[in-house]
Amino acid sequence: MGQLVTELKGRLGSRLAGLAPLLAAWLALAAYGVTLVREPVWGDGAEFGLQIYQLGVTHPPGYPVYILLGKLTNLLVPEPALAANLLSAVAGALAVGLLAQIAWQLTGEAWAGLLAALILAFSPHIWDSAVSAEVHNVNLCLLGLALLLMVTWERRPASRRLVLAAAMFGLSLGTYLANALLAPAFAWLIWQKRERWLGRLLLFGVVVAVVGGLVLSWTYFRAGAVLPLGVQTLPTSPRGFLAYLTGSQYGTTRLQPLPFYLRRIVEHGRTFGHAFWWLGVPLGLVGLACQWREQRPIAAALLIAFVLDLGYFTGYVADDYATMVNPAYFIFALWIAWGLHALARWPRRRPGLLLAGALGGLVAVGLFASQFGPRLERSRQTPVTTFVQSAFALFPPRAVVLAEWVKYTPLLYFQRVHGLRPDVTLVERSELPRCYAFGTVADWRDYARRSAAQGPVLVDNAHILAPPGCGLAPAGERWYRLLCP
Repeated sequence: MGQLVTELKGRLGSRLAGLAPLLAAWLALAAYGVTLVREPVWGDGAEFGLQIYQLGVTHPPGYPVYILLGKLTNLLVPEPALAANLLSAVAGALAVGLLAQIAWQLTGEAWAGLLAALILAFSPHIWDSAVSAEVHNVNLCLLGLALLLMVTWERRPASRRLVLAAAMFGLSLGTYLANALLAPAFAWLIWQKRERWLGRLLLFGVVVAVVGGLVLSWTYFRAGAVLPLGVQTLPTSPRGFLAYLTGSQYGTTRLQPLPFYLRRIVEHGRTFGHAFWWLGVPLGLVGLACQWREQRPIAAALLIAFVLDLGYFTGYVADDYATMVNPAYFIFALWIAWGLHALARWPRRRPGLLLAGALGGLVAVGLFASQFGPRLERSRQTPVTTFVQSAFALFPPRAVVLAEWVKYTPLLYFQRVHGLRPDVTLVERSELPRCYAFGTVADWRDYARRSAAQGPVLVDNAHILAPPGCGLAPAGERWYRLLCP
């Protein structure tokens, strides 16, 4: 009888533990749903909503899988921007659940995976990406699934698991091409098995190349029908497609002086501290050390991926580099789960377990409580919609409007999706050449000067140099009209 009771308790405990990933995902989805932004957002977010509506092509390096998933969501949610925001929330919640599952498999402790997953769910960058149109959490969902399959394969090697992991990794290239940097981590896990490693590595590489190539080719074939925004060269030729995929027009990966990298490393440290409420950082470092002792192959693979992801974007020139390292946050959250697991075993199980639970709960609750109020308030506001409506009301008939990217995309979204002010010609005010259906604008100042000779031209920034022979006159809040002889 005692043995039967023990077996029943074990089965019940295993089933309850299996609910931890679902609980983590549902709690995250509830928080994201309540704080979901109900309108298009500035910049890239509005562009994603527009391209979901058009089933089009985004700015380089392209996110075709994200657009296709967004279009499927748009079939259920009529407003494209809201569909894009909702896709981010659902994908973010799934990524949180996957992290809890992976952590449970690695540590054997469902509660540690649950707490680490909630810490990840409520870290600022992850929450930011989950309530508005953004690619990062959709990317985390696919990467998390690939990592779960690889961890399962590492313990129980089977070709079908390896193929599925490769397919998910290939799909993830269609949500973020920089994931290619993480390939050495997967290759390491395959190599460390030693047995038939070369054949397995070739199988993995072929599947990734085929799946990734298929999804990325969407840009090449679709760009001729729906021109992408913010491009210097159209990806409709082999040369243009290569330039598009590499994002070479941005020049974001050129070498910088040593102080630049040192400053970025310090900034990364502060960002990580803020993301995990500072207490999570030592927990993650302890977790890495403990996993290294007990699961070195997987710990090494995670460390390779972490260093490559964080290292590449440390040298990224663009100011939003910190939002692009969500895979590094995902991996660090796994180490936090390991840190909680290690703390629960020391010095004696019960006091250590209580301390680990208290620390993990404190970080998760602290992150949630510090952000929930402002995020809820933002979800109830519509600053982008208000801006667009007031701007369109201001523009004179048949005006040419030059706006910087963050304003250009929401204006274009409302014009094309809702049919507002079709008489207005919208052009991005960029220092780089831009391609449009009517042709290429090599110099926006020259284009503005020529347009102002034929009709009204408005520019969204007062701190610009007027084109030669033209002056600037106030036309309303945020907008200035060019006056040419």
